Amino acid sequence: MQLYELENIPKEESLRLISNIFQGLINSFESIHVTKDKRNVNVEIYTNKTTLDGQDYCLLTMIDISEKVILARIFDMLREINRMIISVDLESELLKKTVDTIHMFDFDCVVLLKPKDQEFEIILKKGIVPEAFYYSLEKKLMVSKSSMTESEGYVSKISVPIFSMLEEGITDDILYIISIYKKEPRFFENYRVSSVFEEFGKDLSFALRKISQEQNSIILRKALENSKDWVLIADEDGHVLYANETVCKIS
Repeated sequence: MQLYELENIPKEESLRLISNIFQGLINSFESIHVTKDKRNVNVEIYTNKTTLDGQDYCLLTMIDISEKVILARIFDMLREINRMIISVDLESELLKKTVDTIHMFDFDCVVLLKPKDQEFEIILKKGIVPEAFYYSLEKKLMVSKSSMTESEGYVSKISVPIFSMLEEGITDDILYIISIYKKEPRFFENYRVSSVFEEFGKDLSFALRKISQEQNSIILRKALENSKDWVLIADEDGHVLYANETVCKIS
């Protein structure tokens, strides 16, 4: 059996790798290992050249790095979302871009739900929701057990609640729920993966609170500007910090 047959590496690439290994140019490399049940597993392969009875051999040690690759991809997604949080001023725009970004990072379906009278209103959806799952209201991160669907095989799901926030912390009021689906068994059952999504929920809750505060400030400022009454703010030394349009017109 050849290396390219075992690791699904193109023949030309396999021959180049073998040549570089025996020349001592490569000590390790990353690849995708295809398991007996046809799953793709990210692996890192370490090489060790040895000689036996005058014949050169190469010992390959394979380590599963699937979790490392998955977490790196998820952190890339969160960095993209955090960049949006800084630049976006509208709640609707932030939510839409968040759903689009999650779906873009290889998740098969993303649904934004809004609780309404013990039911749910679908606000946004990217992809097709697998038939084996249903929506439920949970006040904590919820990882559903992987389910086998007739058309799509195993599917994993995680539901991330987005809370309203006060100064002292998170309240019990759920603003939204983001349900994320992945066509891979037990994908979200990894503690590190689910922990990252839990932090994502907190970050998005904080971002929505920040947007709400800024919008309230804009509304208040416009109300003061359009008021026919005098509105003047000064510091303790009598320096004027703010005066509305009415004050400016008569000053």
